[in-house]
Amino acid sequence: MLKPVFYSVCVFFFCVFSSLNAQQNLVPNGGFEEYYHCPSTAQGYLIDACKYWTMPTQGTSDYFNACSTEFDSFLNLYFASVPENRYGNQAAKEGNAYAGFIFAQDFDSSLTYAEYIQVQLKQTLEAGAYYHLKFYVHNPLIECPNSIGALFTANPLNINNDYVIPEAPQFQSDLTQFFCDTNSWYELNYSFQANGTENYLTIGTFTPLYILQNTDYNGTIISGQGMKGASVMMYIDDVSLVETAPFEYTNIFSPNSDGVNDLFTIESFYYDEAKIYNRWGTAVYHTETKVAWDGKHNGENCTEGVYYFSLKLKNNITKSGFLTLVR
Repeated sequence: MLKPVFYSVCVFFFCVFSSLNAQQNLVPNGGFEEYYHCPSTAQGYLIDACKYWTMPTQGTSDYFNACSTEFDSFLNLYFASVPENRYGNQAAKEGNAYAGFIFAQDFDSSLTYAEYIQVQLKQTLEAGAYYHLKFYVHNPLIECPNSIGALFTANPLNINNDYVIPEAPQFQSDLTQFFCDTNSWYELNYSFQANGTENYLTIGTFTPLYILQNTDYNGTIISGQGMKGASVMMYIDDVSLVETAPFEYTNIFSPNSDGVNDLFTIESFYYDEAKIYNRWGTAVYHTETKVAWDGKHNGENCTEGVYYFSLKLKNNITKSGFLTLVR
């Protein structure tokens, strides 16, 4: 009895395809390559030396660029250069520059010192449109942080203190993931639907360290649950925000090895998990990476007909649709 219903839906969705045009990065100077002056103690080494980026609070976030040649004889290293600077030795994800910010728990109070970077987007986001935010973070120090967030606002923030911003960010990194690898950049992604008021982007930590649980390399908790005195430095590079299609797929595919439509794929949207079900509700395909279904289940060819897919997005929203398998 379900077969006619599914096929009527299939006719409605026949050959659905959302084309994705090449989109510009809506974050100006997302790689931090453009600058007003090279960072130095004489001219200034904070993020406002970098074009378009500002500090939304009294926290003093940093700017690092290979153009900086100031050598600190006391520390015996280059002060604000790339790859070597006063916090570590790390090449940029791309190019010659990156930003950096500290967040630290005060020894004497429950207040958390926090630094942020803020930028005005090239345009206000369109209500109802889909976007994808991506950036990379690196931990140069021994302590392992587990919290990075991104906050979109209609107006610029101008907060007259250096504490954690009392706002809930739209994106919050997975608190079970600790950034302990001091040799690698970590990629963070966030897909979302805009409400049409997003005009500024602020990146930093939005959770006090006395709530978080930072660890050392051995996994020992060194802050969190009331513990004090921890501090963390994070580099950030290659910030991008692009408009995406909510889905990009052809909903009819024919896995007959003719080289045309042999796989069912879903492009352009970022998701944590995807499942495909037959008309009886049995899952015939599951992946936590890119969808590329060959029309088989447990090594056996699935029958022709209509199937249903479900995507769990990065922000825990579920999207779904139909597809038809033809042999």
